[in-house]
Amino acid sequence: MELANIGIYTPAEAAFYARVNQSTITRWIYGNNMGKRVFIPQVVSKDKRIVTFLDFIQVLAIRTIRQYYDIPLGKIRDGVVFAQRKFGISHLFAHKVNCYVLGKEMYVEFPSKERITIQISGKQKGQLAMPEVIQLYSEKLSFSDGGLVTRFTPFTYKHYEVIMDPKVRFGQPFSNASGHTVATLLNASKTEGSIDAAAKVFGVQKTDVQMAIEYERYLRGQNAA
Repeated sequence: MELANIGIYTPAEAAFYARVNQSTITRWIYGNNMGKRVFIPQVVSKDKRIVTFLDFIQVLAIRTIRQYYDIPLGKIRDGVVFAQRKFGISHLFAHKVNCYVLGKEMYVEFPSKERITIQISGKQKGQLAMPEVIQLYSEKLSFSDGGLVTRFTPFTYKHYEVIMDPKVRFGQPFSNASGHTVATLLNASKTEGSIDAAAKVFGVQKTDVQMAIEYERYLRGQNAA
């Protein structure tokens, strides 16, 4: 597998970008003494643990399910397995199918004119339903023709955007305006001693550097899970 095009993060990096504890993301992707993993990671390596872009996007969805709906991890895991076995949907939470929550159960809405919604957890899984519910999360996602997430916009500041794209800079967050990574802009502001100086050295707008600073503050805020 070509790692350069799928986005690669360490568990610590992925946890930071997803705003969850590292122990949490480790449990969800790999499992630990507290429970089984929720989904199978895209890359399984004996040498080191790699979190891919698709893994990361799924973590965002699980974070939302846990934070706002308090659905047990076991039920989420069952939904992932059922969707894979019954409908052949891999990377469920990184797929274009819409995932919903109603009560304590999960549903998948298939992209069709009929908007067919099927329950994927609980005793009635596999049943058709038309729940009036809210989508799992509303972050800006772009999809390929095959239905998998290709790009994620986690942060916007004064019309400037932070982008995460597995095919660009190994999936590291970067500025849509200048193309520089957030890390580069942050380091420049610290090395040069000010936002103005960093912007001048790199030939970017001051707002670009300020966005990187605000994004880091957002990530370092209270964890979502």
